[in-house]
Amino acid sequence: MKWDNNDLKVGVTVFGALLLGVASFVWIGQRWGRDVAPLYTDVANVEGIGAESQIYLNGYQVGRVTDVQPRIGDAGQLLFRVRMDVTWRLADDAEMPLFDGLRARVEPPALGVGRGTIVLMPAAKPGARLSPGMVIPSFQLGGSTTNRMQQVVDSVGRDLRIAIGKIEELVGQLSVTVSTATTAMKTTSTMMATVNKDVPTIMSSVKSNLASADSLMKSLHTVTPTTVATLDSVRALLGDSRTAIARATSFLDSNEPQLTSTIANLDQASAVLNNLLKEVSRRPIKALTGVKPPELPVVNANGNGTTAAKRP
Repeated sequence: MKWDNNDLKVGVTVFGALLLGVASFVWIGQRWGRDVAPLYTDVANVEGIGAESQIYLNGYQVGRVTDVQPRIGDAGQLLFRVRMDVTWRLADDAEMPLFDGLRARVEPPALGVGRGTIVLMPAAKPGARLSPGMVIPSFQLGGSTTNRMQQVVDSVGRDLRIAIGKIEELVGQLSVTVSTATTAMKTTSTMMATVNKDVPTIMSSVKSNLASADSLMKSLHTVTPTTVATLDSVRALLGDSRTAIARATSFLDSNEPQLTSTIANLDQASAVLNNLLKEVSRRPIKALTGVKPPELPVVNANGNGTTAAKRP
């Protein structure tokens, strides 16, 4: 059997390509196995975390999530074990700073759309170097940005409702205050209108009273001289009256005995006449025969009386 040169060339080319492919696979596998190895972490919520989710350390991408498997935790809760394929060596063969105390911070997608990320958080005091396949602790942020925004909106809305309630209460109190002030202003306006209406009358009356007082004062000034003269005349008249009374008193004092005697005689005459009338009224015949006079006191010059004897 005779070989064709073209067939030989093709065969040699294919064989060389296979050798190159095998060598490359072996080299890449060795290199991959040496530079990339898995780390695991358990999370309670895998919102936005799945295959190809990126892993960062200090802002530098150091790996990807390759698998997420559900499992049951020690307390019976549902957990999710996340496999993280992390680069353990850099291009210059320097080892990544992956030490004990490293934690995984799970961040959901910003707006609830797309994939979340995992950020490796170094410990403040690094411990021993980690080995591939170890499980590191994790913690999660409070839901996606959308959920956090919703929580913020709900909180703000609740605060706004409380604030609006307080504002409504304040507005109600202000309304009462304004109503009271309006009523007071109306009352004041009414009072001012009444005062404005009555003030001219009051002022006119005051002016009239002042004018009357002024006229009275002028009249008093006019009357005063006449009044003084009248009072002087009254004083003179009183003086003359006192003089006349004194003279009458002196006359009575000096003529008192004669006056007393005269009065006593008049009393006796009155008694005789009364006795005559009495006896004649009782017995008319005595008007002819006569009436016996009554016993009368004798009045001396000093006015003292003594009982006189019966007349025959």
